[in-house]
Amino acid sequence: MEAIAIWLAGTAASDVSQKTLWIIPVMQTVHILSVAMVFSLVVMIELRVLGITKSQTIEQTAHRFVPWIFSGVVVLALTGTMLIVGEPKRSLPSYEFQMKMLYLAVALAFTIAFAQSVRQHALVWETAGGTVQTAMAGVCPGHPGNRRTVPAPTLPSPVAGEGRVGDRDKPGDDEPATTSFAPYRGSQPKHEQHGRVGL
Repeated sequence: MEAIAIWLAGTAASDVSQKTLWIIPVMQTVHILSVAMVFSLVVMIELRVLGITKSQTIEQTAHRFVPWIFSGVVVLALTGTMLIVGEPKRSLPSYEFQMKMLYLAVALAFTIAFAQSVRQHALVWETAGGTVQTAMAGVCPGHPGNRRTVPAPTLPSPVAGEGRVGDRDKPGDDEPATTSFAPYRGSQPKHEQHGRVGL
């Protein structure tokens, strides 16, 4: 790798990338955004496989997101190549860079195998997704599969023969209501009041 790095450092493309100040920062920015996009798409597929999201089937989810994953990988390859050409001695001999390329190759192989398997065995993936969801519901208390609708509390209906609350002070149906009124003296004529006093 060191020999390849030395050779790339002497090419015209590497010289232009090093002398043009905006090329490396722009390529790094696009590269990081592409990594974030690919990671987000993988997470969306994983959420559907685990049964956490159910808006689409696994086949529809793979058909929607997998092409964008491949597009993001293409952008990663282009921008990564520009970064390697611009700084070959820093990238190629690095152990971290070599391991990253190995992990990327393995992830691409799994992604291709997943896309082909979903395309050929969509029903099997849906069944497997239901099994995974059931297992997750048994393990994770917060999984959507554990959500149950709590019935609304019902008040007990009054028993026949018993009065309602608030009716205990009211007379029953078999008891006549009696009302007594005190005489109102002020409504009588004045001469009758004086006469009664004289008597």
